[in-house]
Amino acid sequence: MIITAIVPCYQEKRTIDKVLFQMSNQECHEFDLEILVVDGGSTDGTLEIIEGWEKKDNRIRLISNPLKTANHAFNLGIEYSKGSHFALINAHTYYPTDYLKILWEAMQATGAVGVSGRVLPVLEATDWESRLVYCISTSEFGVSSQSYRIGKSGFTDSVSLPLFEKKAVIAVGGYHPELVRNQDNDMNYKLVEAGHKLYVTSETSASYHPPRSYKKLLKYALKSGVWNTKTLMMKIPCMKWYHFFPGLFFAGEIIGGICFGLSSFHTIFPILGFIWALANGLYFGMAVFFSFTHPKGQGIIRFLLPFGFFFFHLAYGLGNILGLAYQRRNPNF
Repeated sequence: MIITAIVPCYQEKRTIDKVLFQMSNQECHEFDLEILVVDGGSTDGTLEIIEGWEKKDNRIRLISNPLKTANHAFNLGIEYSKGSHFALINAHTYYPTDYLKILWEAMQATGAVGVSGRVLPVLEATDWESRLVYCISTSEFGVSSQSYRIGKSGFTDSVSLPLFEKKAVIAVGGYHPELVRNQDNDMNYKLVEAGHKLYVTSETSASYHPPRSYKKLLKYALKSGVWNTKTLMMKIPCMKWYHFFPGLFFAGEIIGGICFGLSSFHTIFPILGFIWALANGLYFGMAVFFSFTHPKGQGIIRFLLPFGFFFFHLAYGLGNILGLAYQRRNPNF
């Protein structure tokens, strides 16, 4: 029996060597391992590192992904894979040597067609900006209790960086060719709707390195918000209500702020402005609570984190709105 590790990558010179070392050293006594690295045309030295590994380990193969996107990388990996099962491996996430072994054992024990471990952000730097990004990424207030970063183990409707049964994935049509983002949400949804089980085991975890820059985190939030709306407008039913709550938050901030500024012009505006101010008071009260109770929210981070939450949620919500505006101009996107 063969398990194929599919590693999509693009410009991953900093991390790809360590990831391939960890994959090549996986404990695989119960199965044979194949490692497919699907590269989107890296020019930073990533290809040279992969080619070096090809020479050292004949289980590693390099596949070109001319379309560059993750969904196409997944589908290419499935197409070229020899395994009856495949694991999606993030090129900037680190894995223990028994990661695939534990996922395989959990799959056999539960009967699930998709199994993942926990995906845990790690704090690799001690500067204030890295700590701020880490705290936002690991807070229920920052990313919701449904996020894969803080989700709980057991049967679930969503797995991240999973081991999948290949025939089940192929039976539901593979990864959506137009979903540059949210392709994992779509796949999880299709498998559950087809009657399959998904499972998260607490017996292993992968270490994910969030961006060190708050600016990059805001950019991520903006793009995620855009793609959540675009996915909904494409009539792909995998999105949940909480994916669009930031859009309502953003709209409420804009409308409420305008009403507050126009309080002297009409009696309705002071009422709406008061509601807006009350809602903001409640929001920042919760933000302060989660800031002071976060285990890494120490020192200056306690005071920066409420504002970090606020602008992160605004960026995500702005993305929701921009996704809607883009769809109105391009109804066939």
